[in-house]
Amino acid sequence: MINNKIRSVVVVEGKKDTQRLRLIDPNVRTIETRGAAVDKDIVALIKKVSKTEEVVVLTDPDFSGERIRRIISQQVSGIKHAFLRQKDAIPGKESHHASLGVEHAPEKAIIRALNEVSREEKEKPKLINKLDLMKLKLLNSPEARIRREYISEKLNLGHVNGNHLAERLQLLGVSLSDLKNILEKKDHE
Repeated sequence: MINNKIRSVVVVEGKKDTQRLRLIDPNVRTIETRGAAVDKDIVALIKKVSKTEEVVVLTDPDFSGERIRRIISQQVSGIKHAFLRQKDAIPGKESHHASLGVEHAPEKAIIRALNEVSREEKEKPKLINKLDLMKLKLLNSPEARIRREYISEKLNLGHVNGNHLAERLQLLGVSLSDLKNILEKKDHE
């Protein structure tokens, strides 16, 4: 993405997300999943488009958004992922019952997420497991949540809980030594 021109085809959850992206780039091309179910026709369309275009998944930083990512990732190879931070997707005061969403994110946060996309690396071996995460105090530790948030911020992983951290790190090809280096910097701050 250069000068607010979104060159990739962006997979979003719904029409409000498309409308939000069109405020940034009126010519953006999106594929809407129309919810967390992601029917087979949508997956087939994403597969077809991914053969000729760069496809980026930009979903809400919540359970449904993660489910959509997982469904697409399991069935379509070579896609990229853009992650919004939860704090950037909080609805404004006028939206009393709304949940986290791309449609609420400021332009700057969306542009940052799209500029920092991560390509899936399905062929890479499992690099980090849950035992590694426990040793690094990212699981089952009083400071685990704070350390995970730090890692998530530094690697632009989006919101991850303890169960999904190893999976997300593997998906993005982060090595154990990379993870240790990042945590060493945190420990010296």
